[in-house]
Formats: sequence, C-alpha cells, structure tokens
Amino acid sequence: MTSSYQAEQLDALSRVRLHLASLARGEKEKLHALAADYLAFRSRVDEFQDRNFGNVCDRTCYQSHLSACCSREGIVTFFADVVINLLVSAESEIEALIKALQRENDGFKCVYLGPAGCRWSVKPIVCEMFLCDAAKTRVFTQNPEAAAEWT
Repeated sequence: MTSSYQAEQLDALSRVRLHLASLARGEKEKLHALAADYLAFRSRVDEFQDRNFGNVCDRTCYQSHLSACCSREGIVTFFADVVINLLVSAESEIEALIKALQRENDGFKCVYLGPAGCRWSVKPIVCEMFLCDAAKTRVFTQNPEAAAEWT
C-alpha cells in the first residue's frame, strides 16, 4: 500500500502529464522556451553541486545513513517543480517516476531515489538548493572560491 504522500505526488504528476499532453502543437515548445533561463540557472546549480558536493554528500551522509537529505516523505515538491520536470523529461523518465510512486516505500529514503540517484531530470528546488552545515563547512573551508560562488 502506498502512502498519502505518494498518492499526492502521483496526483500532481498525473495532472501535469495530462495537461502537457493536451497542449496544442507547439505550445509545449513555447513553455520550454519560457523556462529556458530558469533551466539554464538550474543547470549551473546542478553542475556546481556535482563539482563541489557530489562525493562529499554521497560518501559522508547518504551511504552512512546519517543525513536528513532525501528522507522518506520529507521532500517538499512544489507544483512548479513537477511542471518543469515533466516538461523536460522523456516519457521513460516519467514512467519511472510513476512506477516509483506506485510501489510501497518501506525504506528510510525518498521514494524518488533510485540506484543511480534522484529519478527526477530536474530535481525539486528544495533538494537542489539544500546543503547541510557539515558539508558546507567541509567544502567551503577547502575551497573558498566555491563559497564565494555559492553566495
């Protein structure tokens, strides 16, 4: 049995998917063009996170089960997150999200977390912008340029 969190997530995803599928020819491309600046920003943030925090967060927190990151039913997704993600996702990626939401999540981590990491093409903004104090201290002490770039 899935949780109310998963049902709510699936409902939002399904509604956005249906709406995007109902758009007239070219309308989805117009939405993508309107989101281009935001997507460019998100790409820069993602690259920054991977470059500076990828190994630290994975090794220090996720693998050791110490982190509140990616916690079970603790991820806030905004409706805009869902729209942006589905706008840029392939149908197979959307299907993977749906399947994840339809399975019972009895683990301690986020339902969207798979063997290769987050299943979202464009992670929820709350996830992308979160850096715990321990990771920031470790990375920014060793790399002040990264600290300046982050602020």
